[in-house]
Amino acid sequence: MSVNEENILEAINMVEGDIHEYRAVLINTDWCVIKCQETGQRMEDLYPDISKARIEARERINELEMRLKELNEQLEQEEVWKN
Repeated sequence: MSVNEENILEAINMVEGDIHEYRAVLINTDWCVIKCQETGQRMEDLYPDISKARIEARERINELEMRLKELNEQLEQEEVWKN
């Protein structure tokens, strides 16, 4: 395995770890969404900080998933060059 492949794999692991952390934010705050649905209240009104954190987590997950796709493509290219 080349140094570049190792760097790419390390970056993939870091990105996947970050995605899991942001997904945990969503999972740990799902109860707020359910409560708002049950009471008919807006999340932004009842839990503004949590609402903001959930929006940021979703945005960050989307960015990280795009980065993960790029890294996997880089890894594939690295494997093509190796063979």
